[in-house]
Amino acid sequence: MDLTQQSLLPIIGEWLTLEPLEDRLFDEVCSVMIPDPDGWYSVMFGLNTPSAYRKEFDDAKSFFAKGTGVGFALRDNKSQKIAGISFFLKLDSENRSLEIGTTNIAPRFRRTHVNTSAKYLMLKEAFEKRNCIRVSFRVDEENLISRRAIERLGAKCGGTLRYERILPDGRIRNYLFYSIIDREWPEVKKRLETFLRETNGTDSCAT
Repeated sequence: MDLTQQSLLPIIGEWLTLEPLEDRLFDEVCSVMIPDPDGWYSVMFGLNTPSAYRKEFDDAKSFFAKGTGVGFALRDNKSQKIAGISFFLKLDSENRSLEIGTTNIAPRFRRTHVNTSAKYLMLKEAFEKRNCIRVSFRVDEENLISRRAIERLGAKCGGTLRYERILPDGRIRNYLFYSIIDREWPEVKKRLETFLRETNGTDSCAT
């Protein structure tokens, strides 16, 4: 099974639409993501610039061409504004697995439904349309906000990659690995649908 099948089609949900990360969206993405001193790029790399996002768009093209990943722009259905970006990564058709990562939410959409909606749609796509048996996440050990958000989904921590990278500020990063497997998806799905239903799409889920 090819996990990139239908990857250039939008994924449409009740509150959010995931659009393939194409060049036509570049200026729109930059306009809502920059400047952002508290954003993923600023905190991790200090590179909250158009060139940083240019790399994400170029990576999306490269990943898709190789069949290893798909980039998405997250569009809020109510406002019709771009609310962030996220990726399917490490697509492995043989082992029916993928990773969700490089999620960056625009400042005005943090602590709204966007992160929860995006994860719900991406997990649903992975398990129900791409027939995955495992979806994984990686997170910086010191990023407690993202760790709580991933754990809140119902993902389980499976280990630590120690001293994975030296960051620009000199800090040595440890990565934690989380995953959800197919037999856990029905309960995770129910939990996420409850979050979104009870809050009418305004659910607060940290990024």
